[in-house]
Amino acid sequence: MVAFAFTVETECGPVTVHTDELEQFLTGFEVDVATRPPATLIDKDQTFHLPYLIGYKGPLLMGRCANGDRAIGYEERV
Repeated sequence: MVAFAFTVETECGPVTVHTDELEQFLTGFEVDVATRPPATLIDKDQTFHLPYLIGYKGPLLMGRCANGDRAIGYEERV
């Protein structure tokens, strides 16, 4: 499984939103997927094909969650 960590800028500073559903974040924060081909991230045991998001850096491999899921990060550009 995969977990996503999205760092977004707020009035109080950066906040990280965690979810296991990319589509949920895209809809909730009204973020668009870039039209370029997806990024390919290779981990020891998995290959991920993930979209680039308009206004965000990433995707980046961020390590693993406590439950063993691979963490994928995106960071809002300011």
